Amino acid sequence: MKSVGYAMKTAAEDELRYEIIRFAARTTAHGIPMAAHATRWYAKWMWMAISLASVGIFCYNVHGVLQKYWRKDKITTVQLRFDNVPFPAITVCNLNPFKRELARRVPEISETLDAFHQAVTYSKHADQHYDESVAVRERRNIHGGFRYVQYEPVMSDCGCLDGYVGEGRADCNQLDTVPKDNVSLCICNYDRQESSVWPCYSKASWIESMCPDCNDIGYCNLPYTNGTNPLPCLCQKNINYCLLRPERLKRMWEIRGRAIPEEGSPFRSDFLAQLKDLGYENMTDEVAITTKTLEKLVLTMAGLPVERRIALSYGRSEFIRMCSFNGQQCNIQNDFKLHVDPAFGNCYIFNANREKPLGSSRAGPSYGEKF
Repeated sequence: MKSVGYAMKTAAEDELRYEIIRFAARTTAHGIPMAAHATRWYAKWMWMAISLASVGIFCYNVHGVLQKYWRKDKITTVQLRFDNVPFPAITVCNLNPFKRELARRVPEISETLDAFHQAVTYSKHADQHYDESVAVRERRNIHGGFRYVQYEPVMSDCGCLDGYVGEGRADCNQLDTVPKDNVSLCICNYDRQESSVWPCYSKASWIESMCPDCNDIGYCNLPYTNGTNPLPCLCQKNINYCLLRPERLKRMWEIRGRAIPEEGSPFRSDFLAQLKDLGYENMTDEVAITTKTLEKLVLTMAGLPVERRIALSYGRSEFIRMCSFNGQQCNIQNDFKLHVDPAFGNCYIFNANREKPLGSSRAGPSYGEKF
């Protein structure tokens, strides 16, 4: 009986082994047949490991899918619809806000730019800071209201003909350099509007006086003639004409020069005192000088009448050459509203009418504002 039972058990095990081998050889799971047909033991183990790894990955993916299903996520569908979108108002300004040739004719601006030139020249050549012991030059007050005129006397370095230096009977050639001494110093007519300096005569040929009256462009009646409003003036002895004397005669080497008076020069202390009066004392950094000048220009422009600021800046057609919006050409004269700013001059606002705002029908750079 034992032998019969053992034989039946062995037959059952053989049949099970046979079925397993037959399944392994015919199954569509690719790794198992490869392991069954492999003749070397390490090949069998390799294919078995690959098969088990594949089963593990399969189980991991099934677990992820089941978790996603159990979360019951909602599906949201987004549709893009291009409607007219209100377009914002845009303000465009010019970084070069005012026309130089026109701004130079405004006395307040011209004086600020001249002071800037003087401060920058000092910053490039100064080898020591301003001495606090230098006295501030006192200024004379001018009565009569002629603060800004077209012609005014200025000091300059000159080259005069030999024999005529002290007589003032001939014109001298105006120079932008710093005079070496008082011998080459002369006084010239300075045209504020044209920035021209002519004629020039030796300083010794001019005298200070009180003229009975002066006109709006700067010329005065000769002393001891008719007039009802005496004003300080400078008169040329040989040519017999007088100019209204300002609080301080400008120095052309300060306005146009490229150097500062050297140590020991009779004009150095006056140069440094003028820097202090202008607010640029001890300033040698050009960035700080530029910033201070810009602040002065903004304040100066803010003090001018609006009509004058508009005239000094750029018009619509000068500033905006081409424009398109929403794929259509703009009307530069009608689509832009003027806004006057002290720092940027004439600015122009596009789409300024909030009661009838413009809208863009499509997205993309071609349907926005283009200049």
